[in-house]
Amino acid sequence: MRSWPRTRAQAPAGGHRAAARLASRTGLAVEKPDIEGLAAAGLLPAAGWCKHWPLRDCRELDGPGAGRLAGHHDAGAAAC
Repeated sequence: MRSWPRTRAQAPAGGHRAAARLASRTGLAVEKPDIEGLAAAGLLPAAGWCKHWPLRDCRELDGPGAGRLAGHHDAGAAAC
């Protein structure tokens, strides 16, 4: 099992918090279903679990991969 820092900035985030974090990093309107779609596409794997809910690694949402995730989010929005 991974050892997570005790700070909120790096702790794994649930769907709503992960969506808010990615939205703040990219300036896009991101919601929990968007995070679930990224996870289903294999772009944002679960970093842990809380009860039966997946948690997301905030480093994936903050790092260089945030642009890649945002690009995938934009492509999905354009298809709607």
